[in-house]
Amino acid sequence: MLTIALSGLANFISRIMVGATIALTLLLVQFPTLASLLHLTPLHLKDLVHSAAGALGIAMIVVMGRFRVQSH
Repeated sequence: MLTIALSGLANFISRIMVGATIALTLLLVQFPTLASLLHLTPLHLKDLVHSAAGALGIAMIVVMGRFRVQSH
């Protein structure tokens, strides 16, 4: 979310990197077969919601700070 907020997905490469990171993370952590190869445990729904909320919160802080109107 931080990468999305800072780059604004301005070019093709940034879109690929963000998409690949999200896809690989979900694939390697959430599928039990792949997760066991890496000695990971799939997240429970509650933990997944907490991490998504944290990421959105950080992104909102960055976006709000980026578009803050400065008075002279």
